Amino acid sequence: MFLDNTLIGKFRRVVNSNHYFVLNQYRNQHGKNLWNIICSCMDWIEVAIDGIPYIQYEHKNPNVASLNLMQLICSMDLVKESVHQLFRVFKLEYPFKKDNSIFLKQKSDDEYFKHIRAVFGVHPVNLKGQDGNRYYASWSTPRLEGDFATLVYSNKVGVKDQIYSIRIEELFQYTNKRYLLLREVMKKIEHDFLSHQHKLKATEIKRPQSTIDHLKILKNENLERYGEGEAYWHEIDEMQRLYSINISSSFNPSVQEMIEKYLGALLMVISEIHQNLQNMSIEELSTYEVLNPFDNLAYSYEKEKLLVYLHSPEPDYNTRISGEMGLQLMVEKGELPEIALEYNRDELLIFLNAWQWSKN
Repeated sequence: MFLDNTLIGKFRRVVNSNHYFVLNQYRNQHGKNLWNIICSCMDWIEVAIDGIPYIQYEHKNPNVASLNLMQLICSMDLVKESVHQLFRVFKLEYPFKKDNSIFLKQKSDDEYFKHIRAVFGVHPVNLKGQDGNRYYASWSTPRLEGDFATLVYSNKVGVKDQIYSIRIEELFQYTNKRYLLLREVMKKIEHDFLSHQHKLKATEIKRPQSTIDHLKILKNENLERYGEGEAYWHEIDEMQRLYSINISSSFNPSVQEMIEKYLGALLMVISEIHQNLQNMSIEELSTYEVLNPFDNLAYSYEKEKLLVYLHSPEPDYNTRISGEMGLQLMVEKGELPEIALEYNRDELLIFLNAWQWSKN
């Protein structure tokens, strides 16, 4: 008897696929963060599925066996409850509300499993019967009937003790039947993404005359299609920064001309991102080296520190000092022109990009 431990791994991969489509759709649903519920369910299913094979419910010490049986049942309950939650989050109809095909009782299997959980460990010293009376269970033992059984005593004088028994195979059948419902959730996720993709492919992205306005539109489209921080978010963010720099007041005419040619080349990057977002196709940019011209320069410690400083949203003191030292050393080595020492951080970024691009 086992539960397929590869299924939860497949499920996690589907949830995290397509540039975190599920994360971006469910982290804010009408003010509720359903993504946190999904993560909790995935984590506890994985914990339970990985741990169940190691639970020694046949331990030679009867007290340990009784505790371990409780752990087994609680672990199975974790799987069942997590699947219920996932069905609720993804708005799927749970198919086993009235199913009683495993335990063959008048109650549904879910209702009877709750009873098993209560009697065999969750609150055996405080059971409430259908008659309103209180009942109390003994420890579980394999020596009465079934694989394990427990005696349940009434708090009323003269009421006969009852025996409740379970079969381990039935517990596994019950849990596995619900665990396999993850396949239905995966189908729903894949269906939702395809619908999302089809809808947005059919929605035309505008191409305004202004490059600044074009980048704003692409940023919003990237957010709607893939979410913040995904797909081309950082590339668009970088170009918005580059196009916002006032080059006419900061550079001499020859440098201005070089930068203007570079900004003209960046239009190819913008066009490619536009086309890819329109087609809902996230691919490595063929124009990558235009936006990142320093990738052609051999790695060095100084280059790494300089680029971290230039591209950090809000560089701290240590990052700034390391970046400035890296710049100084690269100038001294003749890798960068001395004029680079004259510019502030934004000016330095666009100057170095344009200078290296023109060299490439």
